[in-house]
Amino acid sequence: MSFIAVNPDNHFPIENLPYGVFSTPENNRHRIGVAIGDQILDLSVIKHLFNGPILKNNQNVFEEPILNSFMELGQPAWTEARNRLKCILSVEEPVLKDDAALRAKAFVPQSKAEMHLPARIGDYTDFYSSKNHAYNVGCMFRGPENALMPNWTHLPVGYHGRASSVSLAASNFFSLFLSLFLSLFLSLFLSLFLSLSLSLSLSLSLSLSLSFSLSFSFSLSFSLSLSFSLSFSLSLSFSLSLSFSLSLSFSLSLSFSLSLSFSLSLSFSLSLSFSFSLFFFLSLSFSFSLSFSLSLSFSLSLSFSLSLSFSLSLSFSLSLSFSLSLSFSLSPFIITETKPPVFGPCHLMDMELEMAFFVGGPSTMLGSNIPIQETEDHIFGMVVMNDWSARDIQKWEYVPLGPFLAKNLGTSISPWIVTMDALKPFVTENIKQEPSPLPYLQHGDNYNFNINLDVHLKVPEVSDPVLISKSNFKYMYWTMKQQLAHHTITGCNVNAGDLMGSGTISGTTPDSFGSMLELCWKGTKPVDLGNGATRKFLQDGDEVIMTGKY
Repeated sequence: MSFIAVNPDNHFPIENLPYGVFSTPENNRHRIGVAIGDQILDLSVIKHLFNGPILKNNQNVFEEPILNSFMELGQPAWTEARNRLKCILSVEEPVLKDDAALRAKAFVPQSKAEMHLPARIGDYTDFYSSKNHAYNVGCMFRGPENALMPNWTHLPVGYHGRASSVSLAASNFFSLFLSLFLSLFLSLFLSLFLSLSLSLSLSLSLSLSLSFSLSFSFSLSFSLSLSFSLSFSLSLSFSLSLSFSLSLSFSLSLSFSLSLSFSLSLSFSLSLSFSFSLFFFLSLSFSFSLSFSLSLSFSLSLSFSLSLSFSLSLSFSLSLSFSLSLSFSLSPFIITETKPPVFGPCHLMDMELEMAFFVGGPSTMLGSNIPIQETEDHIFGMVVMNDWSARDIQKWEYVPLGPFLAKNLGTSISPWIVTMDALKPFVTENIKQEPSPLPYLQHGDNYNFNINLDVHLKVPEVSDPVLISKSNFKYMYWTMKQQLAHHTITGCNVNAGDLMGSGTISGTTPDSFGSMLELCWKGTKPVDLGNGATRKFLQDGDEVIMTGKY
């Protein structure tokens, strides 16, 4: 038990002890603090009390304006700090309880403090790890048969977000955004539209064509189709076709050829040779040759050819077609694909209920991954997160590379980081994954958490916030260990202070859905807020309140 009085309904008992960064009007320096009840314990004032084996040589981390250096110390230092804080704040420990001067400097009422981002966020990644949410959105746009993309059950899908626009929740965020932010979007409207179209066409055609090889065909077809989904369509068509074809061809060819050849050849040859010897060493030879040849050739060729061709082609075709089409559709969005995009304010602003974890531990090297057995050493703690989403802009821009302007306008996180040591008592079973993931994503221990998540919506027309969603972090299909192991499997380096969003968290019932897109089912079921007020999406002046409890 803490010597600081804590109301039973307070979110910050001694079992919690989350970390944050704050300042006060009297001292605008950003300091690291821990929430206890309605107070903040300024760690820069009591840094000398951290005298454990790790922190006694690293007390300076509590003097810094952000938590990154403390996060980087790693899991043993985090556990040592938590144990020391529980000891300092307990009723049995006098070191702070009995030192009035130190207490006066160390404690600041939360009501007098201004909260700031708890860490320098170098990189921000948002996952898509709630199967219920992914299925719901897939059903809206692709139908139940294709709701989940083929890769979804094999890996934790995610995308890189914009770290520069991550901030703490601000009461004037919406009025600033909706009055100033402009971007491209199609002609989509919040109101419920009714469209009715009727078309009737009658065509009669007569054509003649010919070609012989006798063929005759006759066909008669009739079809009637009726379909109803979110739209109603009736189509009736009747077609009659008659075709007759005749082709006649005649061809005659006559050819005559005569060839006469005569050849005469006469040859005469005379050869005379005479040889004698004079004395025994002298020889005399004489030769005479005479040749005569005569050749005569005669050739005659005659050719005659006659060709006659006749062709007749006759074709007759009669076609009669009748078509009647009646269409009725009821839709909350009218998307005019044929019209060019326009420049104007977002009309379909949405919230997304998420949680996120901060990466801790020493920075990893580019080219090395974090094995899933070591991921717990790099998960510092968790915050509640709202990933603001401009749905009309998202629908227009997200193909083929995913959301851009629809998501980078702002991401809000809660100011207090709840450590994983504080969350250990709320560990629950992991959701059974089918098919079994690849080996680099497998871990045998439970790393899911039973954290109740509420979303309240406060609108100008109603005095009090209205509960619109009750969800739970336990609905996550992919665990934080799997998310971090997958993120680094390619050798992507991570640093202390990096932020990893869970993705929208939706339960199995309509009152546990984590976005307005699901709660109003794409604008077809307005959320009733009482006093005649309803919402399909958020409007200027609305306030979203997200709370995590365990």
